[in-house]
Amino acid sequence: MANILDILLTRTGDRLLEKSQEITKLDSEVFKKSFVYSLPSLLIIYSNKSEFKTGKHNNLIALIENEDIIQAGKQNAQSLTDPEIQVFLQYAEILDVEKKDLKDILYLSLAILTSIISEMMENSDLKFQDIIKTLSGLETKNSEAYLKVLLKNAEDPNIIDNREEILLGRKNKDDDQSLLGGYTGGR
Repeated sequence: MANILDILLTRTGDRLLEKSQEITKLDSEVFKKSFVYSLPSLLIIYSNKSEFKTGKHNNLIALIENEDIIQAGKQNAQSLTDPEIQVFLQYAEILDVEKKDLKDILYLSLAILTSIISEMMENSDLKFQDIIKTLSGLETKNSEAYLKVLLKNAEDPNIIDNREEILLGRKNKDDDQSLLGGYTGGR
């Protein structure tokens, strides 16, 4: 993992996008563009802070699956100043999204980022600024801690795509009749 946007390349990220789109009701491309803007923007804001108040949610996957992500983000919004929020919202027109919707995406992003940072801090001896450097892609020495946040069960065989998915660029179907998934040919 190189940076925070790599979350979008994981199954956790897929689920995050699905759940977030359900909540915001935004077009998928508009939402993804705004989300790609918000996470690095928040990292820039956080990089200028000397300390971090860990959030109540320190389990990313549980947050995505079981919590009201926008409400969790609103609880974390006190870490931002009003001018920081206003600067963030100035980009609504460029992103072709309403300010209200961009504010919801800000709250979603705050909840996700706070959960990731809180979980990394809880599960390791990493300092706040070291985590920010890792999530920003400036350092890779703590990438393993980030991976552990994204992947809860390292023994899960579905974490890594199988060879067929990688080579053919497609996902397996649940109705595949072959026990071996066609690796020996002759479906």
